[in-house]
Amino acid sequence: GHLKNTETAAILNISTTFLNQWCWPLLLVISGMASTYALRKRSLTQFFNERSLRLLVPFVFSILVLTPPLLYLGVFDPYISCSDFYSAILTDIPTLLEIISSQHMWFSSYLFLYSLITIPLIVFLQRGDDQKFISNLSKMTAYDWGFMTYLIPIFISQLILKPFFPIETRSLVDDWAYFVLNLFFFIAGIFIVNSESIWKQLMSRRLFHLALGLISLGLMIGLKSINWIDYQHYLRVELDTIFTFIKLVVTWSWVLIFLGYG
Repeated sequence: GHLKNTETAAILNISTTFLNQWCWPLLLVISGMASTYALRKRSLTQFFNERSLRLLVPFVFSILVLTPPLLYLGVFDPYISCSDFYSAILTDIPTLLEIISSQHMWFSSYLFLYSLITIPLIVFLQRGDDQKFISNLSKMTAYDWGFMTYLIPIFISQLILKPFFPIETRSLVDDWAYFVLNLFFFIAGIFIVNSESIWKQLMSRRLFHLALGLISLGLMIGLKSINWIDYQHYLRVELDTIFTFIKLVVTWSWVLIFLGYG
């Protein structure tokens, strides 16, 4: 694990919780936009080579070069020597997956896979004769709550996958709820960057999203500060489900806020 003081400041906990809700999703949205721009100027082979150089090479370098000294020093797991570490990752797949989830470049592998998975979508949207889909998206986002409808498939995916993959392992194989959640944000960047009208609507509704972001953030912090068990018997819906939805609203609204004001 990571080193931290046993005593934590409440304001810092709130600030960290707030930042954790939107920093990574915002990066994913921007990455989706960047992949779209990159594929416009490159062939599929050039795009694959460029993504590999920027994302896959740092990821492998981190596993083979940066992580072993940290493990040897006992930051994550005790190994007798660095040679033991290399032997473990070469002969034991579960150990390799554990290493992937514990080292700080795990996100590079996710971004690399997202870049490859979404190639057909990017190519489809860039075809000049296939603008009906983007046009329908633009009509949907023309309403105040339009951008929030994107949360519906995200929320459904989490309801389906979370019971089977409740923990964010960040090790690819057993992390499908978190993997799919992040994929939705990556795809959102592709949708936004392919439509000038969606961009304009995003700018025009930034105050609405700001109000929604502040309200949902207050609800999230309030729910985190109470004992859920004391109130669950008053409700037919699991409070954990309600909290999951509110967190998604916080995340998506603040991503939209920073894009709108950025």
